[in-house]
Amino acid sequence: MGETENLSQSGILLRLPTDALVPGAPIRVTLRLHRRSPLTLTGRVVWVRPHPDLWGWAVGIQLGEHLSEEMVIEIADEEYPPWGAPR
Repeated sequence: MGETENLSQSGILLRLPTDALVPGAPIRVTLRLHRRSPLTLTGRVVWVRPHPDLWGWAVGIQLGEHLSEEMVIEIADEEYPPWGAPR
């Protein structure tokens, strides 16, 4: 269990409590979204390092297949609505 800090068409930055993952390892990540069904993505761990600003570890994941730009925008808008928008 961790937190998604950044999502792009080709990758994810996760914050995790452990450094148990190793670069090159295959990984499956399930994003639990507020207004849609969970989204499961596969990819590879690219790097693991202590998080520069917060507790835990920052983990860079390269996705196995690119998400569409529309999908990334839709997820961002649902999870982090513009200021003043109801959640």
